[in-house]
Amino acid sequence: MILVSLFFYSSIIAQNPENISDKINHLYNYIPSSLKTKSFVSDFEKKHQIKINKINSLLAFGVYYDELKLNDNDVHTLEKHIHKLAIGLYNDGVQLLLKGVSAHGGTYFSSEIIKGKKIDVLVFRYGNMIKNYKVISIIFEKFNQKMKEKIMNSVSQH
Repeated sequence: MILVSLFFYSSIIAQNPENISDKINHLYNYIPSSLKTKSFVSDFEKKHQIKINKINSLLAFGVYYDELKLNDNDVHTLEKHIHKLAIGLYNDGVQLLLKGVSAHGGTYFSSEIIKGKKIDVLVFRYGNMIKNYKVISIIFEKFNQKMKEKIMNSVSQH
């Protein structure tokens, strides 16, 4: 009876939206150990007053991309920061992919199989927040490319 009660309790906890919300917030705001600096690491970060050291930073660039009016050099530097973030997360054991959908509600996680390994996909539901959804798609694509590259390399080495 105790085991059944514990199983029931753990399944209720697992379905608790607060736990899902905590997990989502943790992933959006997780700063890889290699990117934990107090100062800006590039002129690009200093110029835009945002450190690109967590997924939330990428979301900010996706949401405000049109207003930021980035030049070609800025876009190139942003891409470098995206790659550093993906590498930093991977090195800290946080393996995930990003996906954006223009909807409200629904699931915030899915998964993808890469070389037989199940990888979580964090689904960003932006609804009407983003005017130019192509930009967030490109940002996520660049992040996912680097993360998949790291995962593929680690799978092929084992």
